[in-house]
Amino acid sequence: MAKRERDTPGALIAVVPWWAWAILAVLTFLLFSWLVSPSSYGSGSAGLAPAVSRSWGRSLAFLAMIILPALFGLAAVASVLVRMTPQRRDAAQMAPAFGLEYEPGSDQSVPVEPLDSTRFSLPLLRTMEAKRLKAVCAAYFQSLRFRVEAARRGAEGAVDLRLYAGAATTPGILVQCKAWDWGEVGEKEVSELLGAMSMEKVGEGVLVTPGSFSAAARDFAADAGIHLIDGPDFLEKLLALDPEEQERMLRG
Repeated sequence: MAKRERDTPGALIAVVPWWAWAILAVLTFLLFSWLVSPSSYGSGSAGLAPAVSRSWGRSLAFLAMIILPALFGLAAVASVLVRMTPQRRDAAQMAPAFGLEYEPGSDQSVPVEPLDSTRFSLPLLRTMEAKRLKAVCAAYFQSLRFRVEAARRGAEGAVDLRLYAGAATTPGILVQCKAWDWGEVGEKEVSELLGAMSMEKVGEGVLVTPGSFSAAARDFAADAGIHLIDGPDFLEKLLALDPEEQERMLRG
């Protein structure tokens, strides 16, 4: 059986406060320094002092005067260090703090299945970084027969993609992509896309995220002619494509 954490030497030292070890160090030093001093023994034959006055007794007392206070002093330092070190709390200790009842064996590690990258899924979409998500969005709109122009990274603000219909020379739709690590997409991001649409005189916009949109963002988009595509909606659109097209998009 594994040795319990509270039975380790460090934990046993920490049970005694550092100041108690310090007091023991001082007391043992004073006691043995008195025993080895000339005033502690006399010419009488009775008592402890005459015995200590023998050379071997004084030598032992002198060693004890040095060693014991040093050990107690080290114990005081160790007690401080152990108390300052964060201690690992197991599931049995943590469960009551959360109003839970601990069941033995419930803290065993659960194997995590590897993410399947051979087919589209919501977890897969949510692991995509911004650049990869932008590429998937571009491929999706290309599958809808749009001509897609990628905006320069970091240079054009809220616009990630421009969609052209047929041989048009001006974009008909502006697209913004927000990766999962962005969190919930709010009204601010929708407003930024609307500003880009107004600047480029484009009447339609699309905002895509594997995550979700706030209620305020949905209300704002409904009045601004902006289509919102959240994670489940985008996944449904991707899975509706031909399997060959999906495979090509997954390969990147």
